[in-house]
Amino acid sequence: MQTQKQIRILENRLEKMYHKYNESKSRNQVLRTGIDNLRRERLVFDDIHRKLAKSLLVKKKEMAGVIAHTNHILESRDKVRQSEQETLSELNNVRVAQIRRNE
Repeated sequence: MQTQKQIRILENRLEKMYHKYNESKSRNQVLRTGIDNLRRERLVFDDIHRKLAKSLLVKKKEMAGVIAHTNHILESRDKVRQSEQETLSELNNVRVAQIRRNE
């Protein structure tokens, strides 16, 4: 009688442990699935980040080229304006000299 009661108690404990074990196993499977999904997402985001970083580098190089070209054009424009001013100044000097000769 005492042994049967002891067996029943132990069987009951064993059943509860199986129940806890199955719950833990189920929860772990859900967590593993979530982790796997997050790992896949990370791979996708890493790939997107790599492509964007590469694209940004290309754009920066293009922009540096455009800036250098623009600076060259602006320097050329300034030289032309300075030359134009010098030419106009010389022309005015020549006119003034002609007017003084004619006086």
